[in-house]
This record gives sequence, C-alpha cells and structure tokens, in this order.
Amino acid sequence: MAYRGGELDARIMHGWVTPLHVAQRLRPVRAGELGRKASSPELLEQTHVQVNGLWIPKENVRDAALVSAGAQAHPRGLAYELDALTRARLCHLRYPHRVMSGWTAAAEWGMDCFVDDADTTVLSGGARAVAASAAGVTRRRRTRALARIPTYRIDPEFPDLQVTAPVLTLIHCLQSLWSGEHSWAVPTGTGLTDTGTQAVQLVDAMCRTFGIDPAELPEACAHHLDRSRMELVTGWCDRGGESPMETLMRLMVRKIMTGTGRVFRSQMVVHADGTVSDPVHGGTAGNSRIVARLDLGCEELKLALQYDGSGHLHRSVRDRDSRINAELANLDWHVVRVTKGHLDDAAAFRTVLRDAVGLCERRLAAREDG
Repeated sequence: MAYRGGELDARIMHGWVTPLHVAQRLRPVRAGELGRKASSPELLEQTHVQVNGLWIPKENVRDAALVSAGAQAHPRGLAYELDALTRARLCHLRYPHRVMSGWTAAAEWGMDCFVDDADTTVLSGGARAVAASAAGVTRRRRTRALARIPTYRIDPEFPDLQVTAPVLTLIHCLQSLWSGEHSWAVPTGTGLTDTGTQAVQLVDAMCRTFGIDPAELPEACAHHLDRSRMELVTGWCDRGGESPMETLMRLMVRKIMTGTGRVFRSQMVVHADGTVSDPVHGGTAGNSRIVARLDLGCEELKLALQYDGSGHLHRSVRDRDSRINAELANLDWHVVRVTKGHLDDAAAFRTVLRDAVGLCERRLAAREDG
C-alpha cells in the first residue's frame, strides 16, 4: 500500500509560511563569509564558536541548564549544546545529499518543542544507525518506498536542504518515541503512561505547527503506523493545545473531572457581552469584543484555567493578565492561573481544581436560587 499522507501534505503546503523563529535563526558560516571579523580571531570568538571548521553564532548555543536537563531525560544521556535547526544546517553542509527526517525535519518545519534534545536524524543510504554521541547522527535507511515520497526544500537559508514530508515527519517522530530513541520528562497524573502522554503532546504540537486536525492523522499515517493505536492517541489530542504544558493541564483536568459531567474545552473565547464562542472547534464566532481566550474553560461553571509559563513573568504580560482577570471577574468568571509547579504535583493540582469547581458550583447554585 502506498503512502497515504500526500493529500494532507499538499494541503499543509498550500498555506505554508516559514515560521518567524526559523527565518530569524542565524546560519552557520565559513570564515570567509564573515568579512573583517575573519581576520581577527579575538573579535570572531566574541560572537561565534567553531564547530567542524564552521562558525556558529553564540546565540545558537543553548543554555547550559536546558542542555543538562535534556541530557538527563535522553535515553542515551546525550547532551546537545546546539539547537536542532543549527545541527540540521551543519549536517547539510557536510552531507548535502542526506534528507533531514524525524525530529530534525520537525525543527525545520518549525516545531519549537522536544526537538532540541533529540538526535540529529536523517534518511540516507547504508544501514540504520543510532547516534552514539552528540556529534553523531541517527540514520534511517532511505528505502525505495521512502525514496518515492516527495521531499521538501523549506529552509530559507539553505534552499537545497531536503526534509521529509510533513506527515512522514510525524510518523518518524512517533516511531522514534515508541522505540525509545527519544524521550522527555513528564509528570504523573494524566491517566496515561509516560509514552502515551508524550505521544499526545507530540501530536498536539505537530497539529499546531501544521494547522491540521488530529482526527485526520489515523488515515494519513495508516500505512506506517497501526491505525487503532493512532486512533487511541488522537482521541486524547486537541487542536486547541497551544503548548506542551497546556496539553498536560488538559489531560490532568480530564482525568480529575472524569465522571463529574463537567466539560472543559480548550481555547474558548469569552466576549465583552458575556457570550462564549468556540471557533477552534468549529463553533460560531462571537460578535462583540474578545475579553479572553481561555486555555481551558467550563462554560457552565464559568471557571477558567490559564497556564502561565515563564513568559508571563514579564511586566507587560503580567499587566495584560491582570486586566484580563479583572474583566473576566466582572463577567462572573472565576480564573485559576496554573504554573508548572501545579502540574508537577498531581495531588496538589487535584485539590486546587476540585476546590475551584466546588466554589463555582456554589456560585452557580446561588444564581439559580436567585
């Protein structure tokens, strides 16, 4: 049976725009491309590091704490000091005929999570091999069947660099995850195995990157991945998952709320006139000004859960969040702002959520008693 992802690939490419963080990533260069800096090693070393005879902008070198954490979770303890996109470009410069695949292709497509701690992965001739060090590559044999699937050239800095098709990229990432080639830390409390949680996070992230619905994937991946397994995974996925931590929060809420009859939906939109819409999942858009887009919300209880990552620590973001909280409160919504610390402690998060639900249920009963 032939590869079934072609139609979905074509639809993705029809609206494809290079993500800004990919377009802005500085490229590795040869010394001759650096002009006057090349004649002054001291000046050059202030802004670049040398790798395999090429010069890498220092801003492409990852934070040491992130590298260490990634190595601890990596199945073979490999520590990647350079981001995945830079490593893809270095690999292309050394081996221009190799096709970037798996996590490396995902980085080229613009996925901004999970990829930087993953092996540099390619399709090429020769036997399959798994990277033994951060300087190596994980190589998948480019069989005749794989060679028949079109490749894409999407790198704005290297127009000859080839990557695997979008759906095939997801397939290879899932195969890598399920075979134990790649992993990352996940908390308990989702109701799934670690690998199950990771698979849902990955599919959510890929669907966000490509702008597709997870329900489309079991058919598109059918020739390469077991359909029943993909249906099980995508049944936990949601096209409204805008970050891996939001995915974790949604899974944990789903487990805690099972059997209660309370439904939480992602990316609900609350409008200034008090109405609620769900445009991400096909609902009718509201007509009045948008007050907030909720990471998770229960319309019946008027309970909003907002995940606050490190970006919410900036003054301007805190000010915006404060304004949103005030407007939602004036519309009778109760807002719970969730952080990584909540999700790392499943028992504590369960208590916070159940207390919030209890409060909202009492408020609902009081309104109904009127």
